[in-house]
Amino acid sequence: MTPRIQAGCAAAILAALDHADHPGVLEATLHIGKLEGTQARFFARREHAIQAGTTAVRDAWTTLAKTIDVAPAVRTLRAEAAQPLETDPQTAVWAGHAASSLMSGFYAHDQHHHLLDAVQDALRTGMAEGEAGLLAVNADKHGHTVTETTGYHWDTAYQSIYDRLANLPDLPLLAQQWVQTMLNGCARSIGILLARLVAENASRAEMAAELEAALIANGSTTASYRAVTLFMDQAIAQAMSQAALNLYRSEGIDDIYFVTAGDERVCPICAAAEENSPYNTDNCPVPGLHPLCRCVLTSDDPAPFKALAAQLIS
Repeated sequence: MTPRIQAGCAAAILAALDHADHPGVLEATLHIGKLEGTQARFFARREHAIQAGTTAVRDAWTTLAKTIDVAPAVRTLRAEAAQPLETDPQTAVWAGHAASSLMSGFYAHDQHHHLLDAVQDALRTGMAEGEAGLLAVNADKHGHTVTETTGYHWDTAYQSIYDRLANLPDLPLLAQQWVQTMLNGCARSIGILLARLVAENASRAEMAAELEAALIANGSTTASYRAVTLFMDQAIAQAMSQAALNLYRSEGIDDIYFVTAGDERVCPICAAAEENSPYNTDNCPVPGLHPLCRCVLTSDDPAPFKALAAQLIS
């Protein structure tokens, strides 16, 4: 019972007293570890979408990385580092330039579109899962069965939404932005690696070997693996949340609640976002505020989705 949890309990009680007549007053926080039924399936599908999308992007990244020539970056860095060093920070600057130059090779590569396609499909999958999952949860709340025969057929709904998103205009640009975010994150880590190698007087061969390993998104310790895994987790989570928010907006539903996982791992930023609920669709923070964010959006129960009717099987 830490001070933060004590404060959270006090805030929850005060909120409950202020909204004593609200039908969902006792459902203040979603405890992921205690979920059952449709809610549990929602988070299982969410986790699967994140894992599958991230794996596909890591594979595309690694295929591309194996063709990147690290020799020019090593030569440039060693030539600069051979000059008289006035300050240690200057080494970090040179290392940062070399890392950025190296990562720019991903964009210049003629196979770069394979990486963009993988990111785009992961985002599209996340959007489809976000909308289909929200409809599934509300189908359950409206008393419809969530099965493969009658009521709400989750896979069918997901596929129809996924197909509808095929030509979404914003999707290519969003994919490019997330690729750039991953490249920037990886460049920072590689810059630190190169600065260390310079300080250790590493040989040309040692630098090249370390760089080649860092570029490959295999093995949880490499710079590329960390950058791709963390930022794709955030990207797909945001895609799912944004799809849910778009659905709320299209249905004219306000009073959106930002809901955390309700455990000791919840960060202060997400805890504050939950505490400030409800929001309208124009000022609601989108979960996926950081990598590994587990927060979701919900509304008053049950939400009267008109879009749900189109997905029901009689």
